[in-house]
Amino acid sequence: MKTQMDFKSVFCGLVIGVLAMLAIGAGMVTNETGRFQVATAGNVGLVIDTQTGKVWMRCWPSTAELKTDADFSEPKLPVPKAPETK
Repeated sequence: MKTQMDFKSVFCGLVIGVLAMLAIGAGMVTNETGRFQVATAGNVGLVIDTQTGKVWMRCWPSTAELKTDADFSEPKLPVPKAPETK
């Protein structure tokens, strides 16, 4: 049995399939790029979640003493702006 394919129908099916995949992919957008920042200084490593303000710290032993603020690892909240005066 010999089957013939219409080039126009195959092309239209291919175009519809590609457009459907692009539409599905466009609906899955996440803005996670750049959410986590990493910083190091000497024997200290930090990971900062820029969305929540949470900070994770890792310190490796050395001969130098490490000093940090007591609330350094607490989530960072935005500072409220002072009301404007006229």
